[in-house]
Amino acid sequence: MKDGGRRNVVTMAECCNANRWQPWADRQRADGITLSIMGQRDEDTAHPLAPDGSERQGMEIWQPLSVWSDTDVWAYIKAHGLPVSAHYARGGARQMHSPECARCPAS
Repeated sequence: MKDGGRRNVVTMAECCNANRWQPWADRQRADGITLSIMGQRDEDTAHPLAPDGSERQGMEIWQPLSVWSDTDVWAYIKAHGLPVSAHYARGGARQMHSPECARCPAS
């Protein structure tokens, strides 16, 4: 590479905000949505989740699965015969939790 292999890399917060959270928040506001029920869990992130009832960009947040483990999630899916997205089967040793983050420049 001409530049010696150097590339600009953004922080995880910048990447997630630009590609996930800001478009999501903009759409929620445009649609007049005031409550977001999220499926993220404490195990999914190194950052603390917003507690139930907190507010983010004018919307109340509920996180009903925040204390569930991977085992809890898979047990529930199996017990109820729910479909599973194909990207979970392709995760290999480092299973992907979210396909849009598979090639994140911040990770």
